[in-house]
Amino acid sequence: AVAIGANIWTELRGTMAATAWGTYTLPVLLVFASLVSLMVCRHCAEALQGVAVYVAEFIGTFVLVLTVGCCVLAGNATWNPIAIASALMVMIYATGPISGGHLNPAVSFALGLAGKAKWFTVCRYWVAQLAGGLCAAMCYSTIFAPQTAVLAPVAPFAWYYGGLAEVIYTGVLCFVVLNCAASKRNNPADDGNQFYALAIGFVIIAGGYAVGGVSGAAFNPAVALSLDILSLGDGIQWGFAWTLFELFGAFVGVMLFFLVRPEESDGEASTGEGAKLRAECLSEFLGSFVLVLTVGLNVVMASPAVAYSAAASLMCMIYSLGDVSGAHFNPAVTLAVVTSGRSKCSIGRGAAYMCMQAFGAVCAGLLTSLLHGAGPHHDLTFDLGPALGYSAASAGLVEAFYTFVLAYVVLAVATVKPAWPSETTQQSFYFAL
Repeated sequence: AVAIGANIWTELRGTMAATAWGTYTLPVLLVFASLVSLMVCRHCAEALQGVAVYVAEFIGTFVLVLTVGCCVLAGNATWNPIAIASALMVMIYATGPISGGHLNPAVSFALGLAGKAKWFTVCRYWVAQLAGGLCAAMCYSTIFAPQTAVLAPVAPFAWYYGGLAEVIYTGVLCFVVLNCAASKRNNPADDGNQFYALAIGFVIIAGGYAVGGVSGAAFNPAVALSLDILSLGDGIQWGFAWTLFELFGAFVGVMLFFLVRPEESDGEASTGEGAKLRAECLSEFLGSFVLVLTVGLNVVMASPAVAYSAAASLMCMIYSLGDVSGAHFNPAVTLAVVTSGRSKCSIGRGAAYMCMQAFGAVCAGLLTSLLHGAGPHHDLTFDLGPALGYSAASAGLVEAFYTFVLAYVVLAVATVKPAWPSETTQQSFYFAL
């Protein structure tokens, strides 16, 4: 309004400069018009505050799906999961204070099931997320026309292997969201953590490399449906199927969340020693299962980023379960914590942890073997042993040294209180990173 008024004043000044009206009245009118415009804008801003959460979900999902589409059509398979995970992470940090940063209908569904979001809000979030995804799909389809991003099980895997992959890692994603962003203990209202988006985003690095060659690694109905609907010429089928698998994965994630954190559903009734030990043992099982499964799938799928994906899965699960069991997920780490004393972990509890870690690893190994048998490298054998050209002594020395490094770092950063003053925060943000 000020700019338009200034232009009008410039045009009229020559004809009205000689009159008192032109000299005094018009500037007053311009100021008055500016004040009215500011009042109108303020009123509109207040009215829009009610829809800000939906706009945030739309924008965040738009950026995420646009990144996915660009990576699929023009990206590099070695870096695609990192690019997508980074986009998800930054948009969660950006939209989290506004809408919670769901950016995923499966995540909203999980939060609804867990009682962390009202179903009316969940349904509205779905509309915003799907709208953002479809708009992003139209954008990347226009940019890369006539190329299309097709969603389907990756050959030679059958559809049920792809569905299984979507269930597992969508479940992991929702589990991490619930534990890092929605848990009252891990993210208290008066001392919230700052790692929630980092943990959530890095699930994409863990799962993207592990099962990207199985299902396409969507883990998000907004991604699945947007990719599918915009590839009309190739038929619409897998987007809806993947959505059902992803919603089921969200349901599994919610059930596991309540099992490792029974206080979220039962309150004080689940704070006894027996309930605590059960939750801790399940925590060690789940963390070990996800870690070993991610490592195994990266290996049998010949992933270019085995170490990065494995580290991402470990970090996500440590951030999720560190305040439940300590998040050892490794018998060597448990042994180090037990022998360090300080009443951090008793011998009996340590033995229980080790048993659950081994059980989780065996289950993950069997599942990896199943997918390996149906995959592109089913004729290859992946065994454990020294690499070609190295002796068993050399391999053993390296394993011993870096296991020492791992155990030492865990003891130094995860079993001691933060060094900063207590009035700042009680959270340790780096312990899993």
